[in-house]
Amino acid sequence: MLWASAFKLSNWDDFVDSVNTYTLLPESGRVLAVLLVPALEATPFSLLIMRKHIAAHVAVITMILFFTGVVWFHWINNVEPTCSCLGEWARFDEMEDRSLFLIGRNIVMVLLTSAVVGWYTKTNKRVASRQCAEHSQSSS
Repeated sequence: MLWASAFKLSNWDDFVDSVNTYTLLPESGRVLAVLLVPALEATPFSLLIMRKHIAAHVAVITMILFFTGVVWFHWINNVEPTCSCLGEWARFDEMEDRSLFLIGRNIVMVLLTSAVVGWYTKTNKRVASRQCAEHSQSSS
């Protein structure tokens, strides 16, 4: 997501133009998206630096689900916004079923991120229980 944020900032005009194609959102929502999305996309990286791995993954999942919901809402209302989510590098203007692709891609991303959160949580529980057992043995 940090890359997505960086690409948005480096291709600011394209990003603003892309956000403005989400016409089913009120103008105030589009203005907020322009102001907040790049910063919000950088948040998981900040959380990782602070060693808040699960919070970082939850932030990623939340943002992906929210964005997928917005795309889905537009798609079912026959409005296809453009997506230059990664700046010029990943414009989907030429894709015929752009919205379906985005929804499918985002579902895969949520599943993969959820698997990482599950693995990380399971690993941490094993480490914590091992440390408790070692502490109990050393206290005896």
